[in-house]
Amino acid sequence: MNFADPFDKPDITLPTCFRIQAAMENAPETDSKEQPVTDEAPARISALSQETVNKIAAGEVVVRPANVVKELLENSLDAGATEIIITAKKGGMELIQIQDNGKGIHADDLPIVCERFTTSKLKSYEELKEISTFGFRGEALASVSYCAHLCIKSKTKADVCANMAKYKDSRIVGTVTRSAATQGTTITVESLFYNNPARRRAMKSAADEMNKISDVITQYAINYPKVSFSFRRCGNGTDFRTTGNGYKADVVCSLMGKKIGRELIELDHNSYHLKFTMEGCMAKPSAQCTAYGLQDRQNRHKAFHLFINGRSVECPALKQMMDTCFAGKQVSCPFLFLSLTIAPERVDVNVHPAKKTVFFLDQERIIDSIDEYIASIIDQVFGDQDLDSGSYLSTLTTSSQIVSEKKSEPSSKSTTSKQLKLTFHERPRSVSPARSEDLFNDSAGSVVFNMSAPKTPVYAHHLVRTDAGERSLSEFQPSSADTSRDFNVSDVCVSQFSTDDEEEETESMEEKSVGDKEIEATQSFREIDLDSVRELRKEICEASSDTLREMFKQMAVVGPVDAQYAMVQFSTAMYKIDINVIAREFFYQSIIFSLGNLGSFKLNNVDSNLLAITEVLQLVGEDMRPTDEDSKEAAQYLLSQSEMLWDYFSIAIEEEDDGSIIIEALPSIIDGYVPALEGLPNFIMNLLMKVDWGDEKACIEGIARCLADFFTATILILKELEDDETEAQEEEMPEASEGEAVEESLLIDNDEDFEEEEVKPVPESPWKKLVCHYLIPACKAKLIPPESFKAEEEGVIMRVVDLHDLYKVFERC
Repeated sequence: MNFADPFDKPDITLPTCFRIQAAMENAPETDSKEQPVTDEAPARISALSQETVNKIAAGEVVVRPANVVKELLENSLDAGATEIIITAKKGGMELIQIQDNGKGIHADDLPIVCERFTTSKLKSYEELKEISTFGFRGEALASVSYCAHLCIKSKTKADVCANMAKYKDSRIVGTVTRSAATQGTTITVESLFYNNPARRRAMKSAADEMNKISDVITQYAINYPKVSFSFRRCGNGTDFRTTGNGYKADVVCSLMGKKIGRELIELDHNSYHLKFTMEGCMAKPSAQCTAYGLQDRQNRHKAFHLFINGRSVECPALKQMMDTCFAGKQVSCPFLFLSLTIAPERVDVNVHPAKKTVFFLDQERIIDSIDEYIASIIDQVFGDQDLDSGSYLSTLTTSSQIVSEKKSEPSSKSTTSKQLKLTFHERPRSVSPARSEDLFNDSAGSVVFNMSAPKTPVYAHHLVRTDAGERSLSEFQPSSADTSRDFNVSDVCVSQFSTDDEEEETESMEEKSVGDKEIEATQSFREIDLDSVRELRKEICEASSDTLREMFKQMAVVGPVDAQYAMVQFSTAMYKIDINVIAREFFYQSIIFSLGNLGSFKLNNVDSNLLAITEVLQLVGEDMRPTDEDSKEAAQYLLSQSEMLWDYFSIAIEEEDDGSIIIEALPSIIDGYVPALEGLPNFIMNLLMKVDWGDEKACIEGIARCLADFFTATILILKELEDDETEAQEEEMPEASEGEAVEESLLIDNDEDFEEEEVKPVPESPWKKLVCHYLIPACKAKLIPPESFKAEEEGVIMRVVDLHDLYKVFERC
């Protein structure tokens, strides 16, 4: 079977909900008289006039003067301006003027430029998925014209002179007139909220509003150092001006002060698999135990600026994670600027009227990646110092050293910072009183979480007392008595590959196991352009359940019942889930969506004789065991497919010098989840017996299913090994009579020199840790659960009990 060579995989994105605001038709005039509102007759429903609709929408876009400045700044940047001058008076309530040297507006477009849903940046809805400009809805200028007196003066490169027009309620007032001006556009906004006295009175003092405008300009000036920004307060000269020379450090030093600019730390981070890059800068953090740290803590104005694809946005989850990171490291940072670039098709920008919030795929994983990177930067700044012992800033490294040293991958966060996160959720979060049985009711929709304080009392049987985001203490405990060894490796042995009469060889194999594994990560994310792959991904997405996806994201793990079932809590209900079925589906989906981009485990320290395909096939059960000749033919056939297996699935099959064909590497699906090699014989047999190698789609699906079965079987294998070890220990333990036990206890009590041994914590079972700390967290983050999981006859997700039902029985006890 011949597959095409590696090629770029289409960006298959998970279904996301895009909200687009459609233009309303002009409401028809109605001749019917208004009905009086009485107790007997309800008020009649009528369509709002177009003017009312537009004014309501304008109030959502233009909330305060700073919003006007932000929208007009983005228009100037979209026009390719390299110099922008902002003028404001009385906090922007009296005057806001934006002047740029961009491309300008064509004279024929001026009559309609302020109408709603008129834009030059978007032609069709499909383009919204890959939009890279700031504006796309055509609402900014229209909204401003409904709230203020608006004047636009613009000149293109081809125009002899500028053209000017005035607007009110999204319509041009009069006609376009000629005027003198340089190339670019000048937009003047006067008497903001003149027709909305309540909004005008709600604004804070002029100084506060001016500071908010200054903050907006500062953010864009830092993110666009090649653009010169000037800010003028009427009557007070120029507040600040950036040169536009392209040096971000100069801009930060000019706007944030020399103290921050002198020791600025540049940030540069990226992830090929998560498809994002991050640039930015931060002030050198100060240890909280120093005078500088105390000063930073007393200074409440801490600047955190975030840009995603060039757009200033808010991300509370990322901000909270950064605060937690600094608190965990016992440092304070007065300034942090992050600019993320994410593939446009993975970002939904159409979720907020003012476009201040965006949604993007793999948000939690991207935030975790940034958190680890920032933590590594802090570790580099302070080196090996103990931040709790009163270290001083005199011994810190310089910012140039930090930038030059951070070439390798960021180190993981310390255990201390992870443990400190446990203290940040002291109060239980409440959920809406939707019953948990609605989870399996298609008409009920998703359970909506209310993270804000409830306005109405929350009854005890509706209160959720657990937080799925909290980390359990067992996650930080060693998985075995020997803490020097890594759980990911030491608990996966190949002892079952030896025969019963080779005990010495078995012990040596247990020591080798899959140790010293090497993970090969691809240098860039490949895109596989195969119709069969697109169809398989489409089938996964179409079969998904939104309610189950919400459940998996929000559920809290109670613990495994056995190697097949685990207990989880979602909302106020307890569920029993089938670990094996869920794991099998998760591994299959991960392989399909990461085809051609899987890492691999190299089995360097395992005896090649035990990895020879012919030898592995001899370990299959007697009823399925092939002959020696058939085993050799099977090995040759798999070798002929080795190029495809390695390219797409990271399964390396090589021929040794002695002619034996061995398995050299296996794919890595979850970081830290190493498959048990005891399942290798069944995996090889499944590849030979269950895969249709003649059909492209069936072949890819079949191999993915076989790998999913192989990785899932690890849980049962580790459980069986643990049971066998426990049984062997019980058999070796001598049975003492009751009298001997009493006599021994008396001797211990009377022995004055007896020293009580230190009680060591009982290590968590390897298979339990594999389930609770590797498999289930990965499923919560990435699994797309199908609707079939809801079926009672499948027994994948079974509701055990609900708090509401328990209160009916035990409330009065």
